[in-house]
Amino acid sequence: MKFLKPLLFCLVSFLFGISTILLINFYISNNTQYSILVDSSLYKLCSKIPLPEPFILICKNNIVSTEEKDEIPMALHIQQMELHGPIDSLWNLEENPLCKRYFLEKTLFLPTLQQDENGKSSFVLYAENDLPENQEALPTNWLYAGEQNYNLMKTKYAQAFFCIDLKDELKNSLLTWLESVFGTSTEEQEPPFFPEENTVFIAAVGDIMVARGVEYTLMADNGPEKIFSDTLPLLQNSDFTIGNLEGAITGSNAKAIKTYTFKFNKKILPELQKAGFDYLMLTNNHSFDYGQQGFLDTLAALKEYNIPTSGVGKNLAEAREFYRTNINGLEISVLSCGAFPVEQSGFNGKRDASATDQRPGILWQSEEIFDLVKKEKEQGRFVIINVHGGQEYVFKPSTAQRNFYQGLCDSGADIIFGSHPHVLQPIEWYNGSIIAYSLGNFVFPGMEEMPGGTDSMVLRLGIYNGKILYKEEYPAKLEGLGVRLK
Repeated sequence: MKFLKPLLFCLVSFLFGISTILLINFYISNNTQYSILVDSSLYKLCSKIPLPEPFILICKNNIVSTEEKDEIPMALHIQQMELHGPIDSLWNLEENPLCKRYFLEKTLFLPTLQQDENGKSSFVLYAENDLPENQEALPTNWLYAGEQNYNLMKTKYAQAFFCIDLKDELKNSLLTWLESVFGTSTEEQEPPFFPEENTVFIAAVGDIMVARGVEYTLMADNGPEKIFSDTLPLLQNSDFTIGNLEGAITGSNAKAIKTYTFKFNKKILPELQKAGFDYLMLTNNHSFDYGQQGFLDTLAALKEYNIPTSGVGKNLAEAREFYRTNINGLEISVLSCGAFPVEQSGFNGKRDASATDQRPGILWQSEEIFDLVKKEKEQGRFVIINVHGGQEYVFKPSTAQRNFYQGLCDSGADIIFGSHPHVLQPIEWYNGSIIAYSLGNFVFPGMEEMPGGTDSMVLRLGIYNGKILYKEEYPAKLEGLGVRLK
C-alpha cells in the first residue's frame, strides 16, 4: 500500500500534464495568427478586402521585429511577377499545387518606323498608351496587336504561394479571399483569354462602276476573281470592307439628263458580296441616273440581298440613320453623304438628289452632319464617314473639302473615306483620325486616257482598343475590265 499513493500521484500528474498539453494545443490551434506577406505594390489592393480569421496582412516593406516574425507563422506569400512574351505564356506556366496565379494587367508594345531631321530611319518601340498621336505602328513577325502569338507583351500577375500546410477549412477561406481580391485564378480560366481585343481591319476602295461589260464578266463563272484578281485577299480578309457603287440597280430605261448614266443588274450584288464587300456607298452623283424610281429600285435591291448602306432613304429621317455593327467588340457606326459639285449637264445633287421630309434621296453635306457625328461619337462608337465630294481629276483637295472633312473629324469621326475625283488624293492623319480625300477609281473601264484615272489602291486600317494603329496602303492599277495590285 505504501507504493500505491506515489503511483496514484504520478498517474494524476501524468493525466494532468497530458490534459494541459491538449488544452494548450487546442488554444494555440484556435488562437494562432497567421501572416499573409504581400508585396508593397499589391498591398493596397489586398487591404481592400478584409481577411478571414485568424490571418493578418503584412506589407513586405513593413518593419517587423525578429520576435514577432517568429511568433507569427507565414501562411501565404503574395508577390507581383512579370512575364515577357505572348499573353498566353502566363497560362502556359507549369502548375504548382502550392501556388495560385492571378492575372493583373498587360502592356502591349508597338514598333514604329520614324525618321530624324536628317532623314535617317530607325525603329522605335512604344507602349500602347504612349504611342504618339498620328503615328502608325508596324506588325511584328507578320502579327498584329491582339493576335495570339504577338510577342511584344509584358504581363503582370500576382503569385500566391502557400508556405505552410493549413487545415482545409483555413486554406479554403484563403482561396475564397484571394478570388475576391484578384478574381479567378489562371488555372481555372480557359482560352481565349481576351477575345474582344483583336485588331479589327477596315478596308476601303474607291469608285466601282460595273457597266461597260464588267457586269457580264462579274456574273460569269469565277467572276470576282476575274475582276478583282489579286486584290481579293485584301477585300475578303478584312473585317469590314467598303466600296462606292457608282450607278443605279434598276430595270428602268428612264435616263436622267446627264453626261453619263450607269445602271446594273441586281445579280451583281451577291458577286460583290463574294468579293468581300460588306457595305456599299450610294450617296454619289450616279445614284439618280435613272431618276427617283431607279434610286428606289437600288435601295430595294440592296435590301433584298441584305447589303448594308446608309445616308440614303425614302425620306430625310431615314437618310440620317447610321449603319451600326459590332465587330470583335468594336462598335462601328457608318454614315455616307454627298458633297459633289454641279455637273456640266446641269445635274445638281443638292437640288435633284438630296432627301427631304417628303422625298427620297441622299444625305447632303450640311452643318447638321457635324451634330449627327458628335451625338454618335458620344455613344462611344467608332465613327466612319464616307463623303462623295471634291473636284473631278484634281489631285489635291480643295480648301472647302479640307474644311468639311476636318470638321467631321473635329466632331468625332475616326475615319473619312472620300470619293468622286476619279484620281487619288492624299491620305492624312488629322488629330488621331484618318482622312482619305479620294481613293480614286477601283473598277471603272474607260479611264485609260485620263491622267491618274487608272491609279488605284486598297486602304486598310487596323483598329485596336478603339484606336487606329495600322495604316496600310496597297497601290493598284485598273487594267481592262478589272483591277490588280501593282
